[in-house]
Amino acid sequence: NSAILDDTHVVYAAIRNARSLLYVFDVTDGSHKAYHTQFAYITKVRSVSPGKIVFLASEDTRPMSIVTATLEMNDPNQLDWSFQASVEHESPIPASYISRPAPYVFKDAITGDPVHATYYPPTNPKYDCGLPGELPPVVVNVHGGPTHFTPQGLNWEAQLFTSHGFAWCVS
Repeated sequence: NSAILDDTHVVYAAIRNARSLLYVFDVTDGSHKAYHTQFAYITKVRSVSPGKIVFLASEDTRPMSIVTATLEMNDPNQLDWSFQASVEHESPIPASYISRPAPYVFKDAITGDPVHATYYPPTNPKYDCGLPGELPPVVVNVHGGPTHFTPQGLNWEAQLFTSHGFAWCVS
């Protein structure tokens, strides 16, 4: 999940707090720097030409698409990214109904180890969930095991529940 940017730099994607970051690694001194983007999940990073990469990415409100990124290194301490998605996806669902994912960490009741989850709150402007102070019902979706995770980003299954007054939590 990495690509060569130029003679001295490699770019790679990694997950921190359930969201993807792009890192630029300098092979001459071993330093690296993290860059936050608008993308919730980035995968399949590939080099196209010096300073230009392509990858698959999803956003909180847009599905997976092909993204081209150009890196301008005018100043070695300041990197300027520009992103262009392959297709501008316009959702048939109004943005006011789209639940945005948020990372959540809680402790295992037995071991005390951190357990990472993604929480999608109920999101529907025409629905008030229950009595004042009452918490919404939560659907808990547990993924399949220690070597797999569910990335953040637009999740239509979660949207079905959150638009009907349920919260969605996947761990």
